[in-house]
Amino acid sequence: MKNTYLFIGLIPFLASAQFNLYSDFYIAPGTELYITAPSTTFESASFITDHGATGGVVSFAANSQWSNADHNAHVDGNVKVYSPTQFEFPVGHDNVFQPLAISAASGVSFLNLDYRHLAHSDLNPSSGLIKIHPAHYWSLNQGSGTAKVHLSWNAFSNLDTFLNGLRWKT
Repeated sequence: MKNTYLFIGLIPFLASAQFNLYSDFYIAPGTELYITAPSTTFESASFITDHGATGGVVSFAANSQWSNADHNAHVDGNVKVYSPTQFEFPVGHDNVFQPLAISAASGVSFLNLDYRHLAHSDLNPSSGLIKIHPAHYWSLNQGSGTAKVHLSWNAFSNLDTFLNGLRWKT
């Protein structure tokens, strides 16, 4: 007589999910790559989307983190984060890494960011601004709520020329 046995075993499996990017990854217009992994590592490549409202989007869950982004590996295009309290956007354009961070976010359903390292002509400051950089800019859009914004500066920012002649109030 032949018997068939079925063994079902449950093995506890503890692992942390991680997303490593080794080759450029293009996200097509009108599509969104949603990353829920707790950690994304930029090894030697970039996520690339078309810039602007109709481009693709790389989005991160509120608890997602990233590491190793630099001038050669970052998100070149649209980045979105859902329900953040704080987040640093790993954004750049071509071979310029220019992250922007938010903190103390409250009531924010999402934040969408696009960085461009391009000259532009919108140099008229609105209230509260002293001067607008002519060689690059961040476009930050939110669904609702408030957050503090922290801009980054590096050698590509040419701050010595940009800040020349400005007087600070103390």
